Amino acid sequence: MKPSTPNILYFVCHDLGRHLGIYDALVQSPHLDAFARAGTVFTQAYCNSPCCSPSRACAMTGRYAQSTGAIGLSHMGWSLDQSEPTITEYLKEAGYETAHAGLAHERVPGENHYEVEMEGKWEDWNTHRAVDQAIAYLENRDRSRPFYLNIGTQEVH
Repeated sequence: MKPSTPNILYFVCHDLGRHLGIYDALVQSPHLDAFARAGTVFTQAYCNSPCCSPSRACAMTGRYAQSTGAIGLSHMGWSLDQSEPTITEYLKEAGYETAHAGLAHERVPGENHYEVEMEGKWEDWNTHRAVDQAIAYLENRDRSRPFYLNIGTQEVH
């Protein structure tokens, strides 16, 4: 693994859209704006599905929801099929440790193929709990490998 391999932290505020100050929205979001400025801000990125599970499935697979079958809420029978590869599998193959805290709504909890899974109960979806779990992971992770950490929250939903 090259020393220049970047760590990846993917933070999803459920159904937030572009309603952040960093995108010139009339919303005060100083902490998320500072977080975004410290990383990468996508100004021409678009979602291929308007809500919840289909949107997450698109982001995780790079495919349209109608192509993967994830066309509704995962917990209501529209879960992304286990055979459908996601960025998680590709990053593991590239040597990344994959971890998840909070809400991952492309599949039902526990079936998302992360090496480190911190989503165990409903309370884990709340921002403060998901962020606390992510921080604990970052403090104690295997530092010999780069990481991909997916953090999802149920707020703003």
